[in-house]
Amino acid sequence: MTQLKRIGISNVKERDENDLWVSVEKLTMLQSLDLMASNEDEILPVKAQCPPLLHFQKLHLIGRLQCKTGFVKMERLELLNFASVKKITIEKGVMPNLRYLLVYNFMELKTVPLGLECLSNIQYLGLAFVPVEVIQPIWKGGEDRSKVQHIHEIIHVFKQSSKWVHENLA
Repeated sequence: MTQLKRIGISNVKERDENDLWVSVEKLTMLQSLDLMASNEDEILPVKAQCPPLLHFQKLHLIGRLQCKTGFVKMERLELLNFASVKKITIEKGVMPNLRYLLVYNFMELKTVPLGLECLSNIQYLGLAFVPVEVIQPIWKGGEDRSKVQHIHEIIHVFKQSSKWVHENLA
């Protein structure tokens, strides 16, 4: 069991934090972790106590997030279904090797994630089902375009006349 490369855990509660990370630390080959909160108000326990995960590449979270530690090897981050989140901030140095970021179903989001300009290795930004006021400033000529101009592929996904539309903003 300690050789698992991927694991998904549901019904996660903040009070489970210590037990969760003691167990995860034993998974020395872990590359991908899926955490699903017990409900939408529960804060997922991704805080300063997180152990360093040397092979870690992908974190998939469903719930509220508070993360202040670095994931040096993480290359992929998918943030899904955070209905009431208004702002995402990625602090400099937290995920220096992040290449892929998907932000999906953040209907209260007010701006493109802050700190994208600090992610020098990012190649893909997916913005699916976010308000148009998040997208407009990063269009070519937009006031926040400089924050995303280094990203090779920026995909905006939305529904129009009951059809899925994939718009490339890069």
